[in-house]
Amino acid sequence: MKALYLFALFACLDNSLPESYRIVLLLFIVANYFFMIYRHKDQHYVIQYDDVKGWQIKIDKQLLSVKILPSTLINNYALFLHLEILANSTHIQSIVDKMLGRNKKSIVIMSDSLSNDDYRQLIVKLKTTWTNLIIDNSK
Repeated sequence: MKALYLFALFACLDNSLPESYRIVLLLFIVANYFFMIYRHKDQHYVIQYDDVKGWQIKIDKQLLSVKILPSTLINNYALFLHLEILANSTHIQSIVDKMLGRNKKSIVIMSDSLSNDDYRQLIVKLKTTWTNLIIDNSK
């Protein structure tokens, strides 16, 4: 992610906009970077599959059942996982979350963030438990 911000900074500095606009853009990019670091500093997910309960995700020490959405994309380099959290619909907060779309999550898992065997096993498990995934085999 740091590389994307660096590219944005270089693009901001190397354009033909007036200098005042470039400074404002530069400040916006730097502020956004620090805001994202602050917002996501302790955000880690644990994804697991159980033959009885299906796919689950651990968020804030709470294990939640999830549905893998068909928009999930599997690639050799990254896995773009789209999930819908299946919460108890009798709870008022889960109803509000569903109406506002807060029950859906997108998680990017880069292939080098896991060992080769773990990444391969994750892809195999996704392919065998869900048939409507988008699989990109381009090299």
